[in-house]
Amino acid sequence: MNKLTMKIKRLRSKKGWTQKELAKKSGLAIVTIEKIEMGERTNLYLSTRKKLAKALGVSIMELLD
Repeated sequence: MNKLTMKIKRLRSKKGWTQKELAKKSGLAIVTIEKIEMGERTNLYLSTRKKLAKALGVSIMELLD
């Protein structure tokens, strides 16, 4: 797993959300969240990172690192 994958999973878990809840809150498909957390999608579009950052309540910079 890469850093981004672990960070997203950790932030989601910290909020007590399921992957489905993160998908709903971010406006992304559940399959997208699953693939990100499994490490199958690591090069995320900036728009995807923005949606995840907003849903998780973190800055976009935190997900760009």
